[in-house]
Amino acid sequence: MKYITIGRQYGSGGRLIGKELAESLGIPCYDSELIQLASVKSGISAEYVEALDEKGTASFFHALMLNASPMGAIMPNYFNMTTNDQLFFLQSDIIKELAKKGSAIFVGRCADYILEGSKALNIFIHAPKDYRIKALAARNGIDESDAAARIQKIDKKRKAYYNHYTSKEWGDVGSYHLAIDSSKFEQAIIVDFIIKAFNNL
Repeated sequence: MKYITIGRQYGSGGRLIGKELAESLGIPCYDSELIQLASVKSGISAEYVEALDEKGTASFFHALMLNASPMGAIMPNYFNMTTNDQLFFLQSDIIKELAKKGSAIFVGRCADYILEGSKALNIFIHAPKDYRIKALAARNGIDESDAAARIQKIDKKRKAYYNHYTSKEWGDVGSYHLAIDSSKFEQAIIVDFIIKAFNNL
């Protein structure tokens, strides 16, 4: 089994590249789907899990009690952790379980670190900030000032999350096998290049 992991700057198109790769290769791509799977495994609503993933402001243990979910057999060691740690280890377990089922693509959530030692192609998608601002504004129908604010906020969160939970540096080329500037090539060309690298892994 082989995997592709995709780290990405916000607005660079990493999620879209992952989805197109999945369609071309005929393997699943997991991104926001991990929130749904964490919801199913924990018994907590997807909306609540997503809120924890974005903000980390509430206790996962408190959420479990509110939902009266019998989690002792599933997450026996999670209750003394911080919210962010609880969610990280839950999603890590899910990524490992999915990897056992077959080849797949994982977007974000430190998948390259979690699957370290596996046969994985680790990619980082990036682009100049001005390009990402314009692309994000166009895709989401928002003005460029809003797009710039989102990029600054989410990139900061992703960097802090990755650097905290791994022994590597988010965005550093030494942490990945391929670092691709999505502003320089059409998406189809990027996908074709990644597929060729993946097939020769």
